[in-house]
Amino acid sequence: MHDVIRDLALRITSPSPSPSPSPSPSPSPSLHDGRNHGHRFLVRAGRRTDDPPDREEWKHVHKISLMQSGIWRLPEAPECTSLLTLLLQNNYDLETIPESFFEHMHNLRVLNLSLTSVQELPSSFCKLESLQVLNLSGTSIQELPSSFSKLESLRVLNLSETAIHELRPSLFKLSNLQVLNLSMTKIRELP
Repeated sequence: MHDVIRDLALRITSPSPSPSPSPSPSPSPSLHDGRNHGHRFLVRAGRRTDDPPDREEWKHVHKISLMQSGIWRLPEAPECTSLLTLLLQNNYDLETIPESFFEHMHNLRVLNLSLTSVQELPSSFCKLESLQVLNLSGTSIQELPSSFSKLESLRVLNLSETAIHELRPSLFKLSNLQVLNLSMTKIRELP
């Protein structure tokens, strides 16, 4: 299932079916500028760090990967209106997301919070109107926010291995939702 979700996420965030661009030299060892389509990536995957990228690093970036980096906190309202993909999975010490964190992420299409200790989604989550892939598997989240119905572009939702025990009926009004993974949850019936 993870390969299907990964492939779909890559397809959604790719501007065309052409091969992925190779990174070119960049001003920072963790910031890469894609040659063919002007993509900008910030990658710190697997690099142990306590600190998230600074406010300037969030600007003008299209894709950020901080997976398995050991971060335990995120900044308040980073300005990243160009951000399409945010990968935060496997950061077990990440327990909370600031209320304003998603405030400037209107174009975000892929969000992976799997295998973090996040317990709830902040109020700014409703700003993610372009979100198409959301992976919350293996988190401590117990319920989806009422604003979840605003995610009309959502196509893939992975809730496997979460503490969620009930789904809001509004979830099933998301007409673009194609994949809903509820494996290993406490959900016994659908509304």
